This record gives sequence, structure tokens and C-alpha cells, in this order.
Amino acid sequence: MLSNPAYSYKFVSVILIFGVSATWILFDTASSQEKQRPQVTTDPLNITPDSVKWSPCRPDAPDGCEVAVLRGDPTKEPSDVLIRLPKSFVGVKHWHSNAEQIVGVKGKLTIPLEGGKELVIGPGTYGYIPAGMIHQGRCGDEEDCLFYVMRDKPADFNPVK
Repeated sequence: MLSNPAYSYKFVSVILIFGVSATWILFDTASSQEKQRPQVTTDPLNITPDSVKWSPCRPDAPDGCEVAVLRGDPTKEPSDVLIRLPKSFVGVKHWHSNAEQIVGVKGKLTIPLEGGKELVIGPGTYGYIPAGMIHQGRCGDEEDCLFYVMRDKPADFNPVK
């Protein structure tokens, strides 16, 4: 088939057109997929331990539960907070409409979860609690607990009887 000059010409022409078109599409697609740098709309943060303001976790929280808001308004938007609990603290069983990501800073926090699973959060340990999952925080008997919590939505607290 390619020995016929007419077929050869058509075949080469089709290949060239296809190759040029494919190259143009690839380069055009690549350039249109370049990410736009988002506009910076907030100031960076650098918070030192002595600059945080500690408050009770909630008005009805057991004594000793304290929170320091690092970023965001927990009642209105995603937020980052530090939570501090005294040793031997046992919290109330509850759930949240928001997921929680937890990183331990100090102490040993045990979090029993519905379904029989349990998170154990120590310094540097990461834990994730999905929205709606019933859980309860318990600080160990050896030392106070301090942990970082990132919430992906406004936070709520729904006690379970």
C-alpha cells in the first residue's frame, strides 16, 4: 500500500497533520493547566506558648478542660485550637458535626470511639475522628495532656447520654 506514491503522500500527510495537532493540543492543554497563585488574604501566624489565651472549653465543661484558639472562630468557621486537660481528666461522651484531626503535644490522651476502637494520642501522634463519631477524651494519670486539634467546619459539641 505504501509503495503507491499517492498512498504514501496521503499517509505521510495524515501522520504530519495528526502529529502537529497532537503536539498543539498537548502544549495548549499543559499551558491552560498552569495553576494560578491564589491571592494572599490573611496574615501569616507565629504563635508562641506564652502568647496564647486559655479559656474554659465550654461553660458546662468539666473543671480543667481549657482551650486556646490559634486560628479561626470555632463557632463560625474551620479552626485550629490547643486543648489542655489535667491528668486523670475524663470528658463527656459526645460527637461533633465536624471532623477532628488531633496531634499530641504532651501527655497521653486516650479516646475510646464508638464501635470499640480507641485512639491513643501521645507527643507527635496523629489521630483523626470523623464527623458524627461518638468519642470521649481521657487524660492519663502520669501528666497533664496538651494536644492540637484542627476542625474542618464550625465546631459543635453534642453530649451523649
